[in-house]
Amino acid sequence: MLITESYMAFRPDEEEGDECPEIVKKVKAAYILIIGTPLWLGEKSSLATKAIERLNGASGMTNEKGQYIL
Repeated sequence: MLITESYMAFRPDEEEGDECPEIVKKVKAAYILIIGTPLWLGEKSSLATKAIERLNGASGMTNEKGQYIL
């Protein structure tokens, strides 16, 4: 999947149409996650940064055994 084809708001409560919950479901179902991004002067793109920050926000989720999902 391409983040550029999805809409991710900066905050979960910011705007309608945020597709981050669906993206988190796809990430949880995946066996591996690879984030590819261009680098400019050693910095990743703003889209990659936003995606990583939103996924970090979901990293506190646990399963029924108390194990972290992400």
